[in-house]
Amino acid sequence: MIPIKVGSVHGIRLGYGGGENAHQYAPNATGWVDPHGLLCWAAAKKAYWKAKAVAELMSPTGKYSPKNIDAMSRGNAPSMLARVRLKDGSIVERSIPMELHHTYLPQRCGSEKANEAWNLTEATPWGHASMDKYRYPGMELIKIIKGTNGF
Repeated sequence: MIPIKVGSVHGIRLGYGGGENAHQYAPNATGWVDPHGLLCWAAAKKAYWKAKAVAELMSPTGKYSPKNIDAMSRGNAPSMLARVRLKDGSIVERSIPMELHHTYLPQRCGSEKANEAWNLTEATPWGHASMDKYRYPGMELIKIIKGTNGF
């Protein structure tokens, strides 16, 4: 891109390299790092599952299958296979990821401590819904076919 001299937008001088869109907020706001070191929820979940994978490899509990440990080492939640009833009444088998419930400090309270590991409890979507009145899993559990240790 050839640098273009841009005047100003609402009194802010952009100078060279202001880009083609003078009203653009940020080039990649989701890729920026918080200078205070606080984690957004997506990053906190990834960090939680990665740490859980390391702990499982160091001291195996048998709670997770090798496939789930591999997924966790990449920051993904472990999954199970379940038979569920969807909203339209159809019954299907689905891979269902585990969820994390904010146990003491709700995520919606905005506390910087809410996403820390001590405040998170692993739960199925249905267990999560029983702990949090704002969580609705969107499907009815009929049967867990393979748990996190066999999936």
